[in-house]
Amino acid sequence: MSVVSRAAWVKIYKDLLRASNEFPQYNFRLFARRRVRDYFELNRSVTDQGQLAKFFEEAKSNLKTIQRQTAISKSYPHNKLIIEEPSPTQV
Repeated sequence: MSVVSRAAWVKIYKDLLRASNEFPQYNFRLFARRRVRDYFELNRSVTDQGQLAKFFEEAKSNLKTIQRQTAISKSYPHNKLIIEEPSPTQV
């Protein structure tokens, strides 16, 4: 088992957040970001290198899944929610 560097963890975390932000649907976008953040916070205290390597591989797999799902989601039309619309400027 190889040791995963801190830089690699930061990179995969940022890549997961960026991929999550690519969802065109507001609810999917927020759900994916929340799941990524919760996943990393939950496993923050793990110190076993074997377990960390397994988590890292799982994170890479999840990144591919999110990228695939965003590509699929972008191919179908969707209506924006009211909270996604820019608010009118008040005079």
